[in-house]
Amino acid sequence: MQRDYVKTRTLRDAHPKLHGCVRGEFSVAPDLPKELSIGVFKQSRTYPAWIRFSNQNGTISPDSKPDIRGVAIKLIGVEGARLLPDGAQGATQDFILISDSRFVTKNVAEFDGLVKALIGGMVSIAWYFLTHLRVLRNLMSSLRRSATPWRFAISASFLPCWATKQ
Repeated sequence: MQRDYVKTRTLRDAHPKLHGCVRGEFSVAPDLPKELSIGVFKQSRTYPAWIRFSNQNGTISPDSKPDIRGVAIKLIGVEGARLLPDGAQGATQDFILISDSRFVTKNVAEFDGLVKALIGGMVSIAWYFLTHLRVLRNLMSSLRRSATPWRFAISASFLPCWATKQ
């Protein structure tokens, strides 16, 4: 971030482009199959929610450039035990969705290695991808798709809530 934002204000380290953030509702359908009726899906209920639309690229770039697109949904008013015992307190639950059928890396350790390679320069990046060909294939596959999950928000009349175009 120090390298990328020397002459301008510092933006987020991930998802810096402001695509949009909307307030909405997340409704759990009634009569889910028993194997799906767990956690937040245990009972039919509607939760207030915040939804953020984003892209993966760490720098702001045109929407025409291939990228992984994402949607983050934060439910409000979810009771129950937290996954991390010392994590944030509160009654929320987050869902993270991306425009590909799989995440680029298989676990947190592999993702951490990818991030370190990306900030380490060209030699680090080349070595990482040479030793993690599956990650390179996943990344290239995900960038070929151009999903646009925000179209659902526009059809639901959330357009006035969008951040200004950059």
